[in-house]
Parts: sequence; C-alpha cells; structure tokens
Amino acid sequence: MTTPRRTFLQMMAGAALVPLFPWSRPAHAAPAPDADADAAPKQFHCFVCEMVEHTRDFSPYVRRFVDESTLRDHIYASWVRAEKYGFTLRGPIRLFIELTIQLGEGFDTDPQYPWAARLLKADGAEMERADRLWEYSCDVHDRLTAWAGRRAYARWQAIELLGGPEISSASSDDTTNDIVRWMRRVFPEKADYVGDRVMRELARGARGWRPDDAIRVDTVDEGASTNDADDADDAARWQAVVAMARFGFGHHALTDPLLPQLGTTLLDAHAMGAERGLRHVRNAGTRFAARALFDASA
Repeated sequence: MTTPRRTFLQMMAGAALVPLFPWSRPAHAAPAPDADADAAPKQFHCFVCEMVEHTRDFSPYVRRFVDESTLRDHIYASWVRAEKYGFTLRGPIRLFIELTIQLGEGFDTDPQYPWAARLLKADGAEMERADRLWEYSCDVHDRLTAWAGRRAYARWQAIELLGGPEISSASSDDTTNDIVRWMRRVFPEKADYVGDRVMRELARGARGWRPDDAIRVDTVDEGASTNDADDADDAARWQAVVAMARFGFGHHALTDPLLPQLGTTLLDAHAMGAERGLRHVRNAGTRFAARALFDASA
C-alpha cells in the first residue's frame, strides 16, 4: 500500500497562510513589473529574493541557464498574474510561480492542462484551489517524469537520423494528422496524457504562427497550384516545428521569457531560407533539449 500524498496545505504548513501584505485586496498586493522599485513595499522585495533562491533550488535548468534579472522579471510578472486569480497568500503565489516553470509560462491557458484554468477561475477558498492545483501538478510530474523526457529526446534523435518526420502538405488535415503522429512517436507518454484532440489543436494553432506576432510563417491555400508545392511543403514543415515546440515546452514556449532561445532560433532560422533554416532549427532544438534534460541535472 502506497503512502498517501501530502496535501498542499500539509506541505506548506503555516507558511502558506501568511499574507504577503496586511491588506487583502489582490489588486494592491503587488505593483506592476515595471513599477518604481523604490515604491514597492519591503515585503515585496523580500519575497522576490526568496523566490529567486527557491526557483533555483526547484529547477536545475533555471539555476544553470537563466540569469537573475530575467528570473526576477518572470517572478514579478507571474505574481501579478496569480493575483488576478485571487491568490494573495504566500503558499498559493509560490505554487503559481513554480507551475510557470514546471509546465510553462502560459500554463494557466494551455489546452494541455485544462484543469489549471478551471481551478484558478473556480469559486472557493484560495487554499482549497491551491491544494487542487498541487494535486494535479503532482499527477503531471508522476506521469511525465524526467526519464520520460529523456526517452522522448532519444526518439527525436532517432527520427532525425532517419531524415526527420514526413509532413504532408496535401491539405491542412493531412498536415495536422502527420504532426500529431510525430508528436506521438516522439513523446507517447505526453500524447496519452493530453489526448489527440489537444494535439490537433496545437498543430492547427501552429499554422502561420510566428513568435513576434508581426511576421507570420508563409502559408499556402489548400487549392494552391503545382508551382506552389515547394512553398506548401516548407510551410508544413515550419508548422510542425512550431507545434512540436509548443507540445514539448508549453503553448507559450516560443515567447516564454525563461526559454528565449526557442523563439530567437526560429526567427534566425526563418531568415536563412527553408532548407537551411529548418535544419538549423532541428539542430538547435536538439541541443536545447539536451541542455534542458541532461546538462541541467548534472
């Protein structure tokens, strides 16, 4: 018989119930990330410093590859977002910040984790909602372990050695189906967790998407002529790369401040042209995955 998992409240003990400020209105609990630092309450700075150290202990990747300034900005922004969901206590706010690292900066709107938005927006006491978030995040951790991620990396490498995935551009449905098959081949554990419907949503959402929101990957109408076939193939392959990044690292992966190399790599690669650029993305993605999965835990 396994030992029952401790609840979030038991884990945090009394510290979870300590308000970060003497007032209770969430809108006043923390200034905006770009607010005057001298105007922020002392407790605010103390908590940010505490979270910088905690996240470095919590995440080997953050400790090795994220500079302190970027991490502080991320903590500020995440705190402000947590307050919009009514989190004002130390424990729930800390949990929210941890989840932005564990599941990705946009975990609260990510279709891969629908329970997050549901619980954050639900009625009920703050600690009760945090307790449920903790339980769900533990389930993710149990099902998508570090070893599962490393096996996914090995499968990615094997597919690349065989020439990469085959992504059809015959129609948008064919492209989506091939991307979903690629996701399942690389990371079957996560594919089983999120389900085909969500993977298809990620694949379709990657069509024509670019991280700067100003320049979009070229897309070709399904009725394109034969002369446009090469453009259609290139667009399908770009779509697959973006979808896989979102599948592996969260649906905001290419704009996640803790993963700046992903979005930057895609922008640089797009300027190189399709063939060279896609090869650059695959190579850079392989190196990044190796750092995240192996170097960070060294």
